[in-house]
Amino acid sequence: MTLIIDASVAIKWFVDENLEANARHIVEYHRDLEAPDFIVTEVANIVWKKHTRKEIDPSQEHTIVAAVPQYIPNLTPILDLNERAFELALELDHPVYDCLYLACAEMHNGTVVTADKRFFNKLQSTPYKEQIRFLDDPDLMLPLYISVEKIGEIIKAEENYAKTHKHTRNKLTGGKAFSFVNTDELEPAFDSPVSRTLNSAVKNLPEHELKDILALGWLGQRYSGSDWSEIRDRAEIDLNFRDDNEVQYVCSLTCYLKDGLAILQTLP
Repeated sequence: MTLIIDASVAIKWFVDENLEANARHIVEYHRDLEAPDFIVTEVANIVWKKHTRKEIDPSQEHTIVAAVPQYIPNLTPILDLNERAFELALELDHPVYDCLYLACAEMHNGTVVTADKRFFNKLQSTPYKEQIRFLDDPDLMLPLYISVEKIGEIIKAEENYAKTHKHTRNKLTGGKAFSFVNTDELEPAFDSPVSRTLNSAVKNLPEHELKDILALGWLGQRYSGSDWSEIRDRAEIDLNFRDDNEVQYVCSLTCYLKDGLAILQTLP
């Protein structure tokens, strides 16, 4: 999931404010961060305000402004967003400054993350409510590099595959639970479009996301304890020693993803 970061979130990477731990978590665990290039100016303005109120160490001021593009390497030019942002501002009766972030989310099929309650609340009764999340959203705080949305897509692909596999098996056994079936007879399920969809979804994951899927599968299988950091470290070691069969192995564990995600959401 691409996250569109606004200035109310970005400033918390550098100063101690409410929810600063949440903001820093996003930088650590989310790779696809975007923003309008206007965010550099907006953060600079926030720094200026804090300077006038003597809320910030003067030695930090220039460093903060210079660092923003390093944390968000993908900055969309404001000229590419301005027209759509203006349309949204008229539609929502809300400042263009905030609507730049919403226009950026539309362009990149992403989600705005904000710590601005006024902006967040403004969208809750509009068609755009699904395109914004408040900074304290629990899903944003999961210690995962892969997005919850992408996990959901893999779970759906696995469920479709499981239905096809069950249907194929039932045709061969007449629905008898303990009837023996030769593996070769299940080839139509193994080579079905839904099977290829599942394999493709896993195969195309970058390494850090594949590690998350493997660790979540183990967690759902209740195989590797309850210390998430240890499980994920073990998953990284395991993948380093596997050959080309790693995709098939990870795919075999995707049936445990839903349980693994539920367990992870309860861990301290």
